[in-house]
Amino acid sequence: MPFTGKYIYGNSLIHQFNAQGKIIVFMILIFSTVFTNSFIGYILLFTILGMIIILSKFHLRVIFSSIRHIWKFFIVIFILNVLFFNGDTILFQWKFIQLTKEGIHHGITIIFNVFIILILGNIFTLTTELTEIINGLEALLMPLSHFKLPIEQAVLILTISFQFIPTLLQESDTIRKAQTARGADFENNHLHKKIMAAGALFIPVFIAAFKRADDLSIAMEARGFRDAKHRTKKRYSKISISEWITIIIFLLLFIIQIYI
Repeated sequence: MPFTGKYIYGNSLIHQFNAQGKIIVFMILIFSTVFTNSFIGYILLFTILGMIIILSKFHLRVIFSSIRHIWKFFIVIFILNVLFFNGDTILFQWKFIQLTKEGIHHGITIIFNVFIILILGNIFTLTTELTEIINGLEALLMPLSHFKLPIEQAVLILTISFQFIPTLLQESDTIRKAQTARGADFENNHLHKKIMAAGALFIPVFIAAFKRADDLSIAMEARGFRDAKHRTKKRYSKISISEWITIIIFLLLFIIQIYI
């Protein structure tokens, strides 16, 4: 059973960390991953990732559920970077395809980056409730409201979008089973039949999504909803001193990684 994107209740330090602080740390780690280009930098990143996994108190099967089914994607990324990345040290060349030392290094780097970001994203969603994520984003983006930007409306759209994801996944699974019963072959390797089977799945899912969105808008209007700015919500605690210290430590580590 995949756990990607689903909150799992727990009492770990990662669970208890303020959502606003978690978002900030998550963004710092993403930037650290993107800007890392040295062996020492990746050792530091994987050490931090290992500590976060231990502190989350989740089984590795749950942590790695986000990448278990996309190993083919990693292979494709690696092959594309190895064969088509320009470099000075050419190891093999045939027509327009060339194998370079720099291409192999870049392919491995991209895989490491995607792997780390996916694991971090999975831990973030596993340890943070959706309402906490939305309220944390709203609190962090609130200063932009001084520039007349519709922060509340944008957060409301994000909230509805996130809440629709499990519903659409369940809907697509139901439609897939129904279309399979009607003769659709989703396992066929022939390109034409794959496209036909994909159309038999995606078109009904899009229609169902638009229908649910229309029903939701009618329900919100019937309940008198007019503006997201004045809606009531639970107020969460602010970032504590210890959490600010943690954020500063991660920020310092990010600065160190830039100069490694």
